[in-house]
Amino acid sequence: MQNPFTRLPVWSWFFVFFGVIFAVDGVMVYFAETTFNGVTDDQAYQHGLAYNQTLAQRETEQKLGWHVTSDMLSAEPQKGVLKIQLADNRGEPLVPTSLVLTLVRPVEQVADVSLTIPPRTDGIYTVAVDVPLKGQWDSILTITRGDDALYSHKRLYFK
Repeated sequence: MQNPFTRLPVWSWFFVFFGVIFAVDGVMVYFAETTFNGVTDDQAYQHGLAYNQTLAQRETEQKLGWHVTSDMLSAEPQKGVLKIQLADNRGEPLVPTSLVLTLVRPVEQVADVSLTIPPRTDGIYTVAVDVPLKGQWDSILTITRGDDALYSHKRLYFK
């Protein structure tokens, strides 16, 4: 008895092979196009023009000598508790005039979460955060005291 796979001509296997390759590529292209819009910053050109100002801001932040430590204490589904510790250049607690935590989704534009945190004298803040979607979020902590400002970035993961 003859094997059914050997009855097909060699050129038909050539078309089957490339047909499978094109089908898999088509599925991958479909998911790539429908799940990510490719835009992470609507004002990328303006931010590129202001790059020197951004570098100057970072240099000013380093001269302040402020230290920021943030850790995720607990994480429930789409919720978590973030512990933030602020210290000045001498290691003493930093009491800012304004402290704002913004959570931004890095892969898509959804409703950002912004929290204004009331100042404390001990420099230790515990913040309960609740996000609309699970996954990775960028936390941007904006700390201001007088005319001085510091921006601290950290990637968080919510299950």
